[in-house]
Amino acid sequence: MWLDRYGAQAIEADDLSAVAEALASGVLTQGASVEAFESRVASYCGAEFAIAVCNATAGLHIALLAAGVGAGDEVITTPISFAATANAVLYCGATPIFADIDFASGLLDAACVERLITPRTKAIIPVHYAGSLCDLAIYEIAARRALIVIEDAAHAIGSFDAEGKSAGTFGAMGVFSFHPVKPITTGEGGAVITNDPAIAARLRLLRSHGISRGEGWEQNMNLLGFNYRISDISCALGVSQIAKLDRMIDARSQVAAKYDRAFESAAKFRPLKI
Repeated sequence: MWLDRYGAQAIEADDLSAVAEALASGVLTQGASVEAFESRVASYCGAEFAIAVCNATAGLHIALLAAGVGAGDEVITTPISFAATANAVLYCGATPIFADIDFASGLLDAACVERLITPRTKAIIPVHYAGSLCDLAIYEIAARRALIVIEDAAHAIGSFDAEGKSAGTFGAMGVFSFHPVKPITTGEGGAVITNDPAIAARLRLLRSHGISRGEGWEQNMNLLGFNYRISDISCALGVSQIAKLDRMIDARSQVAAKYDRAFESAAKFRPLKI
């Protein structure tokens, strides 16, 4: 194994109790814990809807599909991200187009994004790298050019601008990760947030095979979807964790500040500008 431990999650006694309660409930999937976690994510971010999924990669995939991205389309994004950002574009048959980044911040360069727009461009995926919010000019460019913005906010739950607007709420959709390296964890897990009810409905279909439920045992196949559901066990942990999100971010920020101070005079590299 290339690392002894990948992640430094903080699991406390109340997290263990929440998971134990979910296991004892007898409902391990598609139950009340999923809805409770979605409600808390949406409320925390000031979004109308949150759709919990098995991981953020799945979230990016269905967000692109909900935006209508498909074969022949181009999606502008950043090369400074995990592979899933570009891979999700490829899953849809579209082409990822990499823009330059700002060297000081590691964030997508808005001017370069605009230069790369072509008639085939359908969407932009900015990444809030290390939790720092992207240049708001990207959203202005997208609005002017009638492009969809899907925020890769995998690092950024708990990031807000000066006016208190949350990461993930600037574009049409925002995608969070709850992998153990992130501020809070559900083990593996993610969520897509949006304020658009039509998009939310489509995301829910895409998450669960494309099937909707009618009365009784009736089920209707509406579109080709996927099994990207998340368990109630994971979401019970998420409900417990999100109550502590601000405290966890503060603790991480204190650690990061120590590194910034230690390396501020380094000759070979410098900390990212926040």
